[in-house]
Amino acid sequence: MLYSWYIERCTLNSTNALPEKNILRLNSCLPLNTCWFLWNPETHICITSDPEKKLHMFQLKTPGTITKGPKFLSPTSVGANGDTTSIEQKHCFLTLLYDDLYFCTIRYVKLYNEQNLTRTISFYTLKIEGPIALAHLVILDYQGPVSFSVLDNLFMVHYQSRKVTSVFDIALNGTVHNVIHHTPILRDISIAPFNLFSKIIPSLSANLDAQIPIDLYSANWIIHLCGVVIDNSLGCSWLLCVNNMVFPKIVANHNLVVDFLLHRSSGKSVLLEYCSKLVVDSIEEVTANVDKPVNYKFDGYGLNQRLDQFAFVFKRICEVSYCGTNVTSKLLSDSDRKAPSASAPSCHCSTVKTISKGLYAGSLTFYIISQSEIYSHLFLKNQGVERLEVRKLFRSILIEYIRIFSEHDICVDHCFYEMLVNLTVRMGDYTQLSFYIQSRLLADSKATALQLLSLESIYPAAGQLGIDMLKRLNTCNSELFDALLIKGRPLEALRFARLHRSENIIDMENVRNYLDAIQEIEDYMELYCNHHFLKENSMCMESYWNSDECRKYCTEHFSDLFPST
Repeated sequence: MLYSWYIERCTLNSTNALPEKNILRLNSCLPLNTCWFLWNPETHICITSDPEKKLHMFQLKTPGTITKGPKFLSPTSVGANGDTTSIEQKHCFLTLLYDDLYFCTIRYVKLYNEQNLTRTISFYTLKIEGPIALAHLVILDYQGPVSFSVLDNLFMVHYQSRKVTSVFDIALNGTVHNVIHHTPILRDISIAPFNLFSKIIPSLSANLDAQIPIDLYSANWIIHLCGVVIDNSLGCSWLLCVNNMVFPKIVANHNLVVDFLLHRSSGKSVLLEYCSKLVVDSIEEVTANVDKPVNYKFDGYGLNQRLDQFAFVFKRICEVSYCGTNVTSKLLSDSDRKAPSASAPSCHCSTVKTISKGLYAGSLTFYIISQSEIYSHLFLKNQGVERLEVRKLFRSILIEYIRIFSEHDICVDHCFYEMLVNLTVRMGDYTQLSFYIQSRLLADSKATALQLLSLESIYPAAGQLGIDMLKRLNTCNSELFDALLIKGRPLEALRFARLHRSENIIDMENVRNYLDAIQEIEDYMELYCNHHFLKENSMCMESYWNSDECRKYCTEHFSDLFPST
């Protein structure tokens, strides 16, 4: 069964067709005086205008059902003599931007208390349930005939007389005057020139292999809102598309480039490449301005400006993660967020939906940039440079990365902590490494603690820092027991095991490690107490205690020390 709706001058009708019977049946009929109407197929929304200059909204989605929405007064435009005039159908259209439907109209208004009239496009949000309000005002630069197209949530205004295009993005910040006023993020740009093979249209040239350049913004062009261009004279059509790779080359504003690419559905690879180039440029700037690496200090204005650029990128990536990820993370409001318990790990993966001014919360074109992608494109790709100043540059970028992700309650992957520790050790800045741990810039984790233990040979204090971190974690007791034994502190290891006897820290391998270390103990009373504790809490390994290996390493040694027992 086929359902359809059609609009007459006095009614809005819902019908269903029975093809096998060649019957068109009327389901419902709504009395409605209609002068003109607009239709959006994606949302099934219809806007009609009546003789009283009122606009009515209907949703024609459910078969056989007409859903009424709110009605509102038709916007007006200011004439040259100051009179207000009603808008016409040719000045109105419906468009979908960031999954929000807008009623748009071209009209003249007075802005900022100016006497002159400004040509604008007003965007009214349309919701089937809720008020209709003016949300955005796009300010046009020129007069004359214009055409519009929407590509990847970008609103484009084509001035065919001037043969230029202005690009607007309503997701980016504008000037707020009750509504958001937008100026072009790109103005006076042109559609890229292209050629047409004459064999497609033989009348263009006698040489069928010739490529004929096409006259851009031709008077014969009809540009549709969906980005389709039809040339009436040639009988051809084209589809406009956005080349995101060009944007970073023609826009110098770093923040604008990042925000723009984050809102494009295909901007992920371009943004990662842009960030990778930012790292390369930073390395070149550092090495070009340093004569003596030993005296290098990361305090130049240009380099601090570079750090601000990286900080902005990391901040935006975190905010996009808040918008796009809510599956594996728990959404908490600021009022519901609880302080972590003492036993909880120091890395929290809760997500709070906090949207920055520069990001549009309604956008569903957000993509998530994983931390592994950041690691490979920003850090790993450029790790071959061994100069001291470059290492300090990477360390400063890493600190910004960890700081911003921690501020947004996003767990930082261990690879970043590992790189920060390695860079600091390679620079010999051990005091700074201790500061990172004490200030909790380096989050407590098993992997970081084991990395610190492995550095004890070149930085003796790192071993104790690793042990302290394992103690704070309170979830790696077996590893802590082994670490104490390896450091030649068996009594401390056994005391720790006695405090955590319910966790069965001691297993077969630990017992053997203990037996190797017990030979060095000279405190006989401690040895006596801990030996009995170990034997009593390892009854499951009774066969091992009776073995020749145990008798060789421990039992005979214990009997020699305490023959009466």
